[in-house]
Amino acid sequence: MIATIFIEQPIPVRKVLQFSGISAGNYYYCETNDSNNKRGIKPSEYTLMFTRSKVPDCEVVKQMK
Repeated sequence: MIATIFIEQPIPVRKVLQFSGISAGNYYYCETNDSNNKRGIKPSEYTLMFTRSKVPDCEVVKQMK
């Protein structure tokens, strides 16, 4: 990335990003491949029945098969 060449110089990062048209979010973005750091809702482990009782999902899958 050409912006890194200028950032290594004594030019402020903010100025280089402004001149190059790169947003700070894109420059500092760091992708995580850690499976423990997933976004969103955790998968359910139980299904709630009409009687308000919980049944493990594996049992529901067995009955469906």
